[in-house]
Amino acid sequence: MFADHQPRISQWGRANPHNFTKVCEFVLSTIRVHLRDAAEAARTGEYPSAVFFGSKLNGLSYLTQHADSLYQDAEEAHDDAALMAVFLRIPGIQAAKAGFCCQLLYGRVGCLDTHNVVRFGLSPRSFRIEPNYSARTRWHRIQSYIDTCAALGGCERLWNGWCEYVAEREGDKPDHISNLHTSMVA
Repeated sequence: MFADHQPRISQWGRANPHNFTKVCEFVLSTIRVHLRDAAEAARTGEYPSAVFFGSKLNGLSYLTQHADSLYQDAEEAHDDAALMAVFLRIPGIQAAKAGFCCQLLYGRVGCLDTHNVVRFGLSPRSFRIEPNYSARTRWHRIQSYIDTCAALGGCERLWNGWCEYVAEREGDKPDHISNLHTSMVA
């Protein structure tokens, strides 16, 4: 699944700042929204209030204003922590969704969202990164997140396991769940 779908997203998303932003918009749209709804919104290009609300609106505005610098900084990131830090600049994005951006666009890190927190018995607050944290604390939280993803099998294993878990819960096929992630790819 990962091997089939993530490279398509990466190639498309890293082609230019516009596509990069579309992938980040998709990630924002998945916060507290069912993947199918986020995928449909990405596919149509219409983002209803059921998909974008609250701090996500600030994230959308930030993406619009900073698309070029986010794209450039992500492309120049020297390691996973630096890459995560780029995505954490987007309002509304926390560690799990920054890891999801890394996963979709670069095939790195991984997403420890609500489903994976439940699957692995993790504390959802353990990776929280508040804006007022010192640079040192932020770095330690980012590194702890990256290390946890690696200890759980890494980016590909997290993706495939997540798709299998969601598919089983919804009576669907894992490959179909995985393919929903490509909805923004033109």
